[in-house]
Amino acid sequence: MLMHKDPMQDTNSPMTFGQYLRCRETVSRAIKVSAIVGTILIAINQGDGIIAGSWPPLWKIILTYLVPYSVSSYSTAALLLDQQRSAGKIHQV
Repeated sequence: MLMHKDPMQDTNSPMTFGQYLRCRETVSRAIKVSAIVGTILIAINQGDGIIAGSWPPLWKIILTYLVPYSVSSYSTAALLLDQQRSAGKIHQV
């Protein structure tokens, strides 16, 4: 995955929502949130089966981590874009 430089370091050119989704701050935060929230969700939703020795299908595990990653990425990118707009770096459309 291509990660862009820190959005707060470049003050000359505005970043797009897509660039914010791929920037280091967004990806790093989303990975941390996904690891914590995804693990908790697996324990809550699949814990009984895992303890009994029956693992859930791989696709369920992947989605359990992908959902919090996606929510965190979207939230962080939206916040950074909003802060950029508030700072007057780009015009709202």
